[in-house]
Amino acid sequence: MKRVALLFVTVAVLSTAASAQVKVEGTWRLRIEDWQWFNVSGFDTDYTYAHSLLRLALTGETGIARWTAELAQAGLFDVPDAVAPAPAGQLGFGGTLRAVNGDNKASLFVKQLNVEWTQDWGRLKVGRMEFGDGREVSVKDTGLGWLHANRLSNRMIGPFGFSPITRSFDGVLLQLGDNTARWVLFAAYPTQGAFDLNGNPTLTNVNQLYVAYARALEKESTGYTWRLFWGWYRDNRNVLKVDNRPLAARQADREDVRVWTLGGHWTQVWKSTAGRADMLLWGALQGGEWGQLRQSAYALALEAGFQFPTLWKPWVRAGYYLGSGDDNNADDTHGTFVAGMNTPRLYAMTPFYNTMNLEDAFVQVMFTPHPRWSARVDYHRLRLSQAADLWYAGGGAFDNTSYGVAGRPSGGNRDLAHLFDISLSYRASNNLQISLYKSWVQGGSVIRSVYPTGEDGGLFFIEANYRF
Repeated sequence: MKRVALLFVTVAVLSTAASAQVKVEGTWRLRIEDWQWFNVSGFDTDYTYAHSLLRLALTGETGIARWTAELAQAGLFDVPDAVAPAPAGQLGFGGTLRAVNGDNKASLFVKQLNVEWTQDWGRLKVGRMEFGDGREVSVKDTGLGWLHANRLSNRMIGPFGFSPITRSFDGVLLQLGDNTARWVLFAAYPTQGAFDLNGNPTLTNVNQLYVAYARALEKESTGYTWRLFWGWYRDNRNVLKVDNRPLAARQADREDVRVWTLGGHWTQVWKSTAGRADMLLWGALQGGEWGQLRQSAYALALEAGFQFPTLWKPWVRAGYYLGSGDDNNADDTHGTFVAGMNTPRLYAMTPFYNTMNLEDAFVQVMFTPHPRWSARVDYHRLRLSQAADLWYAGGGAFDNTSYGVAGRPSGGNRDLAHLFDISLSYRASNNLQISLYKSWVQGGSVIRSVYPTGEDGGLFFIEANYRF
């Protein structure tokens, strides 16, 4: 069925291209990362490596149809052998890349191959594409737009855009309505990628369904958006599940993961001469089956902020996130919130954790000292929701050899870390964006129980994004 669908898309692209004017577009991302992972004696926990992602797309339009055919070339440079025995495991992204790819350094794969038809009632896209939840409607207000892009999107489904290879989806996207009121229906399989250089194969044993209805209303003094969504995630790969049960129990559990998620959000801004206030509420409930266990979990995010109309336009925000954890590994219920195939880095700027079994209380301040410059400073107080559960990291399925999420023991503790970070962005031209990031991590009792010889860490990177 998958081959028939891809053949259909290929034929549609070729037939459309024959009568359309072709446009060539591309992006090139180069990032140098310097990791200071938590110390493990005898292993490389302080290292620097680089990766490159070059994307070249051909696009065209004819009548109501628009087609896209995009290739991607990924390259890894000086990836360290940063993998220690459990529970220390893969020591940052460098360790994950080495564990997954070995000595392989580069690859070429199909990033997108799709056809999109546009009518008065909406749009239909079929083929290989990128998709992220939370951006179903469009807004003109820059504050609302930032909230959608950085605090709502990709919480449940996303292309893992921060990862060196990223991921795509093979499926169907149907959008009914306009930019202010829209139904979205998405059904797809994810591709390999993220940390696996071979981004071509489709993970046909992982299914993702998503249905949402969203509205947006913008007035002179206020604007708001809301959404209701339902998602279905099924994983019947023959891989070991990552949860807080003993190894023998997990090895004996080869049943499918079938998890549904029901949730919604509300965002609003208020504008006055004194400044701009904002509020965000996001929540979700989960049910279904986690293998042999019953799934029962939840997550909640509450955030608020105020932007002052003064020099550099400082925007101060604070928030709290709670992703449920499992408090008993011997009962018949899995209580850990399952993030699915998302983009964790939006909500974990130094991605040594994700949104599973987590409490995150944070404050952030953003500045715009110049139209080409922006800066952001964050502080996060991180704790596990349940001490009986694990410390999780990762963004979901990316190949057929592992579940796609790492879980380390808590040592019976909840105190994960204090995280302080600074982000800088400079738009050198209309085509070139340069970003810098630096974080400091002070590990708590959870990290000390896994890394007793060094619980502090951090990440620095410099990234260039060029569009042509």
